[in-house]
Amino acid sequence: MNGRRSFTRTSNRPQPGDSAARGIGESRVAKSPYARGANEVKCPMPHRFLFALRSVAAVVGGYLVVAAGTILTFNVLVGQVTIDSNPRQMILGTIGAVFAGIAGGVVAAVVAPRFPLGHAAAVLLFLALDTASVLAKRTGPAWFDLAGSGILAISVLFGGWIIARRARSFVVRPAV
Repeated sequence: MNGRRSFTRTSNRPQPGDSAARGIGESRVAKSPYARGANEVKCPMPHRFLFALRSVAAVVGGYLVVAAGTILTFNVLVGQVTIDSNPRQMILGTIGAVFAGIAGGVVAAVVAPRFPLGHAAAVLLFLALDTASVLAKRTGPAWFDLAGSGILAISVLFGGWIIARRARSFVVRPAV
């Protein structure tokens, strides 16, 4: 067995404890997932753990992409966008925020492909916390900060929707 644990049964023959091999009055004995040999049983724990880890990584990764994109846009490329900014800065800041949001939604959907739009929507939880912290600072009018957050939220959902739609188009449909 190469020193690795295998969680799948190595034989198709009925084993002691299987329902086909049980006699009258025998109870099913639970097999350890760490058993070796022909009595090994499948253990779903590693799969579930990886699914949960991938979901968390998708949401956190999507938010980090959104945060990095907006920081790059507002602090490096465009400059800080406020209510008093010139129209060029506002347009470029909005375009940068849209691209950052779409990229974050795409990252969340690609990392966890089982529920792409759901994972992109979960990024909005972190965006809500970020918006609350921005509103608490009171750097400008609330409507301006809420509008910027709304643009990010719509963009993140759009990025997740793109991947979800793309995944549905690759589903194999039976010929009629």
